[in-house]
Amino acid sequence: MNVQLLNNSNWDYGGVASIRFNLDKTFSYSTSMFGGFTKTGTWGISKTGIDGLNTSGDIYTYPTRSTNGQGMNRSWYTLISKNKLRLRDGEGKTVYKKR
Repeated sequence: MNVQLLNNSNWDYGGVASIRFNLDKTFSYSTSMFGGFTKTGTWGISKTGIDGLNTSGDIYTYPTRSTNGQGMNRSWYTLISKNKLRLRDGEGKTVYKKR
């Protein structure tokens, strides 16, 4: 995985959600869905599988703060191209596009 594709990059999901990965390994997320909220925390790239999942090379986020307490679980993303990032949400339909 080319970390440079993530550093200081913004990703958008249909104008209703966005996530930014910062060079210092922090992230910020905002959405107008679910009543609207923002969250921040840290991110990294998995080197091995975690929790029995095949997550090697995937991006994970660990939220440390949320404006309304929602979205505090770890999230997983797969970089599917230089400009697309898929949320591993079970169905795989949530795809963010790089801005």
